[in-house]
Amino acid sequence: MPAWLVFDQAFAQRYPIAGSGPGAAPDWARTADTVDELAAACGIDATGLRSTIERFNRDAATGQDPQFGRGESPEDRFLGDAGHTPNPCLAPLAAPPFSAVPLHPGVLGTSGGLRTNAEGQVLDWTAAPIPGLYAAGNVSASVFRNTYPGGGATIGSAITRAFTAGAAAAVDGRPG
Repeated sequence: MPAWLVFDQAFAQRYPIAGSGPGAAPDWARTADTVDELAAACGIDATGLRSTIERFNRDAATGQDPQFGRGESPEDRFLGDAGHTPNPCLAPLAAPPFSAVPLHPGVLGTSGGLRTNAEGQVLDWTAAPIPGLYAAGNVSASVFRNTYPGGGATIGSAITRAFTAGAAAAVDGRPG
């Protein structure tokens, strides 16, 4: 850690980056004239970064991402740049300077989670409640099914489900 979001000047001029508006890389980004200099500024292997960017650029030019499948789902395409072809989610990194911002793991929300019933009991593979096991919030399946509409959207359902699960656990008499 961290992982790095690497981008070029063309990307920085067109799109916002980590809360900064389009036009240039944020002041806190690591920026360099070459990929090797950027690798040094980030403390990562220059050969590895160079080969990763070369492979990415070949794939982006064809609009394919065999490694991660970016741009293959309707959601990806919706969130991408519809004006960019052949894939709204991919563009080669070719216009110096090159920049990178650190990425650290975290949790904002989920679009999956444990399946529960109306009382917040976690369900097994046969849809039977698992005795004494309850879930609410981002650890349980969302009311939004397989989507995540945005930050804060799950708070109301998390509070409601936690209240319901707590009440059911109290009646059940077992710790939840």
